Amino acid sequence: MNRIRYYICLLLCLLLIGNIAFAQNEWVNVSHSRGVPLGGLGCGYSMFGKYGFVKVNFNGRPDEIKYNPNKQEDWSYIFPPVEKDYAPFGFFLSDGVKSYVFQKEAALWKPEAEPFDTIEAYAFLPKSKFKLQSKRAGVNVFIEAFTPLIQHDLLTSTTPVQVFDVTVRNLSAENKNLTLRLEHARSGVANGNKFVVSDIAGHIAFAVVNGKVVGNGVEIRLNIPAKGEQTTRFFLSWYYPAFKNIAPDTRYYAKVYKSAVEVIDTAIESADKWLSRIEQWQNSYDVPVYLKRLWFSSLSSVITSTMLGAGPSFYEIETPHPFLNTMDVVCYSSWVYMINWPEIERLDMEQYASIIDRKGKNAGFVWHSMIKDKSDYVEEPCYLTRMYRDYLWYNDKAWLQKQYPFAVLAANRVYKSDGLGYLINSDHGNQSYDLWKMPGISSYVNVAWIYGLHGLESMSKAINSSVLVKNIPVTVLKNKAVQSFDSLLWNPAPGYWNCFYRTSTAKKMGEPATIFSDQLFGKWMLGIDPKADVVLPEYKVKQALKTIYSHNLIEDKEKSFRGWANGLKPGRIIDSSGDHAYMFWFGAQFDLASLLASIGEENASLDIMKSVEFSLKNNLLAAGEWNQSFDKDLKTMTMPKEPAKDSPRFPAYPRYKSGWEFLIRLLGLQMDEKNFYLTPFKSVDFAVKDLLLAGANFTISVQAGWNKVKVNGVEVLEPVVIDRSIGVYKIEFLK
Repeated sequence: MNRIRYYICLLLCLLLIGNIAFAQNEWVNVSHSRGVPLGGLGCGYSMFGKYGFVKVNFNGRPDEIKYNPNKQEDWSYIFPPVEKDYAPFGFFLSDGVKSYVFQKEAALWKPEAEPFDTIEAYAFLPKSKFKLQSKRAGVNVFIEAFTPLIQHDLLTSTTPVQVFDVTVRNLSAENKNLTLRLEHARSGVANGNKFVVSDIAGHIAFAVVNGKVVGNGVEIRLNIPAKGEQTTRFFLSWYYPAFKNIAPDTRYYAKVYKSAVEVIDTAIESADKWLSRIEQWQNSYDVPVYLKRLWFSSLSSVITSTMLGAGPSFYEIETPHPFLNTMDVVCYSSWVYMINWPEIERLDMEQYASIIDRKGKNAGFVWHSMIKDKSDYVEEPCYLTRMYRDYLWYNDKAWLQKQYPFAVLAANRVYKSDGLGYLINSDHGNQSYDLWKMPGISSYVNVAWIYGLHGLESMSKAINSSVLVKNIPVTVLKNKAVQSFDSLLWNPAPGYWNCFYRTSTAKKMGEPATIFSDQLFGKWMLGIDPKADVVLPEYKVKQALKTIYSHNLIEDKEKSFRGWANGLKPGRIIDSSGDHAYMFWFGAQFDLASLLASIGEENASLDIMKSVEFSLKNNLLAAGEWNQSFDKDLKTMTMPKEPAKDSPRFPAYPRYKSGWEFLIRLLGLQMDEKNFYLTPFKSVDFAVKDLLLAGANFTISVQAGWNKVKVNGVEVLEPVVIDRSIGVYKIEFLK
């Protein structure tokens, strides 16, 4: 009996060690899926994985999926791709007798090549690793692939190239003479040692170091000793510069390159430097691994959902919808750009200003998307909070002066529409939670409105301008709106703001008392502003966040799921009045985590971030518009009405990128025009190195339980206030 107990304990210890090892592994196993997206910012992409190359999108706009909502397999990440998704090119290994394709099934255009037995994929974007095994070929193949998506280097990040370092390991006891090829189904031409194949819109090019063009591709001869291995580097580039979204444009990469051959020439010289910079970027974050996985996995949405024009112009598609730069989505997703490519957020706001009418009946109207899709939403509050947030981040008064008139127009536009008690009223209730109506005074749109008024008030002071909104001073209007919001929506037991207040003319639908996870969205939008902390009563904010955290948690242990519902009626009863009430949107969960941290609830905050990453399992690259739904028994499920929009699916939904904002909350970073303020987490050790944030360079180390602080070697008192003009900071939070 003792021996049996010993072996049981040993087995449990081994399992525990295995789990710890996996938890510390920064590479995310996605071996069950189609593969990993390879591409830059706004330049096109393809995926590589167990089906070889699929989802090739080097030309045209990002994926706008024409889907049947009841046919998930048409486009889900977990189903095999349909025939039109397969690329007419691939990697092949030949021993002179047989040819083997780097796929788990035969290539449609070259069926005589045998597939590999197993292919595993691991992603830590913008890098990925693949392991391929073939008993028949007697080899294992290891691939490290990357694209030069690099923070704070927009030009390099738009380079249309994929780099593959391919290692072939000989498993046999004899030497092997092999040929390794990257081959296209169609004929092309040789351009030096590059193979180029063209179509009416552009062309792609292949190259291999120390190899040559042979037939319809490039190849290299390998002579691998017994039990030995050999590594070589391949390049795949493309050139499709012309596109049209709102207007004809050329891709950003066309500012530098005239052909895919030029791209490869640069890649040959720069690939090692690119890889080093990518690794430096990734290594600059010494944070809990689940946060790192969430952040870098969400780059899948940058790769697959964006276009960047030489105009310059930037477009982010809300796939599977055709909408571009959707205001209520980009408010969330823009955090990845502000932190890593700050030019993008400026550009997008300037584009929005360009389509806002300055006079007439639509003066100040903020479109739902850049293609002027109205969608019956009230987007002006999102626009106001976003503009003020951006001003604080960029600290550019000249930029603000150009943008400010549009903020004034947007605020006045709201008061030309239906309103009540200085708040926004919508009889139909369609206020950005789509199939979940909030008829009357919605907490979601109105909490953005009151924080938007705070932003307008602060912006007007910054440029010494007095502003009236429908003949009311903005400070007076803000205070009246806050009072109305609080009196109409506050529910004292157990303490939260109701989902909405039904006005006398509003439609009789929905459940006003539902506890809504995103009820403090506007406060989250302005989390970097220390003055915004007092817009709503602090004690009520704390109570509401604690209520949401405890009340809206749904844990389904059978399916290894843990998440916070968009909405639940009091008593933890499903709100079936709107489909989108009973699901788990990423933005709502991420901003709930951030807001909990802002009131000192660090453990609850980290619990949410850890739970989201855990519940995604191996689908971190393919997070859908939401991550599961649930039934009346609070058991998770795929939503029957819209299974194709539930995760996992591909491309990733843009709002998923809002998780990057949690970096700011982890640091406790706030700012005004003169100073930075820092109050990082005390419950966890972490560090960041050489991070460019809000125009400054930060190297910060934090010891759990810290009680003293050094800034550039000098001990300072709390709260930590540092002058923005210094620009470079080494900050140590020490115990």
